[in-house]
Amino acid sequence: MPGAAHMYLGMMKKGVLLMTAFFLLIAVGGMILPPGLFLLPVIWFYCFFDALNMRHVSDEERKVLDENFVVKLD
Repeated sequence: MPGAAHMYLGMMKKGVLLMTAFFLLIAVGGMILPPGLFLLPVIWFYCFFDALNMRHVSDEERKVLDENFVVKLD
């Protein structure tokens, strides 16, 4: 499940945001915009490889990256 590995690593904001985006895309894509469903594998692969890279980062740096992830989206 996209975002679950981020939450396991302590990056709750990023994990919840990625999980929400994934399931919202399923809901909206299934009803309104079926061609938008091609983004589902993109989100899944991003989550997979980003979580693999984040496991090598220290806890303090992960916390900073999690905070900055939400700020960069603004």
